[in-house]
Amino acid sequence: MPDAVSQAHSSRHLIRRCLPDAAALGVWTAAIVLFFWPVLSGRRVFFYFDVTELNYPYRAFFGNALREGRFPPLWCPHLYCGFPLFAESQTGYLYPLKYLLYPWMPPWLAFGYDTVLSIWLAGVAMYAYLRRRVRPAAALAGAVPFGYGGFMAAHLIHTSYVNSMMWIPLALLAMERAWESGRVKYVVYAAVCLAMQILAGNMQIAILTYLALAVMAAYWIMVAVAGRRNAGEASSTKADGRRAALAVSATTAAACVLATALGAVQILPAKRLLDQSPRRGGLNFDELTGQSSWHPELLPTLFLPNAFGSRSHNTDWLDGYYWYHEMYVYLGVTTLLLALIGGTGWRNRWVFGHIVLTAVCVLLMLGKYTFLYNFFPYVPILRGMRAPVRESVWLGLSVGALAAMGVERLCRGEGIRLRAPLWTFAGLAGAALLLVVGAYSPYLMGDLRATRAADLPTSFPWEPNAFREQRLIRQITTDAAAATLLALATLLMVWRLARGQRAGQAASMQANSPSPAISSRRADSPNPPPNPPPQRGRELFLAGC
Repeated sequence: MPDAVSQAHSSRHLIRRCLPDAAALGVWTAAIVLFFWPVLSGRRVFFYFDVTELNYPYRAFFGNALREGRFPPLWCPHLYCGFPLFAESQTGYLYPLKYLLYPWMPPWLAFGYDTVLSIWLAGVAMYAYLRRRVRPAAALAGAVPFGYGGFMAAHLIHTSYVNSMMWIPLALLAMERAWESGRVKYVVYAAVCLAMQILAGNMQIAILTYLALAVMAAYWIMVAVAGRRNAGEASSTKADGRRAALAVSATTAAACVLATALGAVQILPAKRLLDQSPRRGGLNFDELTGQSSWHPELLPTLFLPNAFGSRSHNTDWLDGYYWYHEMYVYLGVTTLLLALIGGTGWRNRWVFGHIVLTAVCVLLMLGKYTFLYNFFPYVPILRGMRAPVRESVWLGLSVGALAAMGVERLCRGEGIRLRAPLWTFAGLAGAALLLVVGAYSPYLMGDLRATRAADLPTSFPWEPNAFREQRLIRQITTDAAAATLLALATLLMVWRLARGQRAGQAASMQANSPSPAISSRRADSPNPPPNPPPQRGRELFLAGC
């Protein structure tokens, strides 16, 4: 009898422990299912841009072969004049998730489930990474910006990117455990995660993950050395610091080498194909950066995702200067404010590490507008990777981690000084407002020649400009109203939590956290235009400068 009572008590205790995590993951799952229900129900498909030209044809050929009971041929005769699908790598011939879906579903349906499941798993993986440090509500608040933040939403057309994302937080989780404990099994776990990225088919994301781990490892080495120095001047203390630094270096290098060995089955054919391509000698500075450096004038899009229009509404008038689908880094006003609050805990080494990663990410995103990319044409491997803005893949991870810590600190009631993060948020918002006003000053001042007489390079250039203007105004005003309401609601919850009132506000924050980033991309997948947009025109932004 006592054993039965003890077992019942243990079961109830386990349920109580798991219930908050189940609730948080349930909110994330419900948000993804509701948002992508047209795809999951088979009523809609992803079919736009690179999906149309490459990613769906790749996987249709792959899936049809699997359904016929044979391993897909390495060469596809139906694309262009024939195409080396396996060597090109983006199909993900050896990626396990493909074999869970494509043999049993029509290719168009499997493609949709492949994309949506990868997005859901990315959020779950980020949640698992954060859950080691923070409570469920905080972990969910940080998981959403990564799982379906700006980078993921913008790169739905790059299916191999989407497949690779879930392994980034898992690799970092395993490496952090390895750095802390020095145990070999965590090195192996990290290597497997990195190898899965390679097998998923996108080498650029895998290389960027290697680079992120290198940045974090360098930070951990500095922490280990500085921590031992601050502890005292004894020779034994200095030796401990050197050993800790060496352990971090060794575990990181071992994980990367092992991952490369595991992924060599995909790397070697891809390298052989690369050696026969125009990129075999790398890219020059202009080819590396080109239209794909994130310009500071895009700051308003951190607050208003459609500040300069959107492709789905044929209002993306900056496309002559920036690749619209690359520049979208919106994470949500709530996330940005919570991340600034989380950054006030910079004395915590984990928090400061993510501040460092965020800073490096922003510097690399800026591309040709900073000095760092001047060295990339001379660095092997990196000199073949275009689009600096793709380093924003780290942004959802690092900013999400800081946002999670912001919620955690508020829930703990640590007596946070909110003046610095609130003034920083206000300063960024003010700068964004000035940039928007400057961009649209010709319109505001009544100079319609800058808009109606301009040949704006939008997706459907034959549409009258007056219609575009009306939609653009609606988009901006709607974004501004939503951003204002979200900021006020977040400030109210932050104020109540900071005062120790109604800690249940965290549950409200948890329930609402998926909405801003996800809903902002609801209709942003237009049909491809029958004709390419014009390459030149008088853009409104330049008219306002």
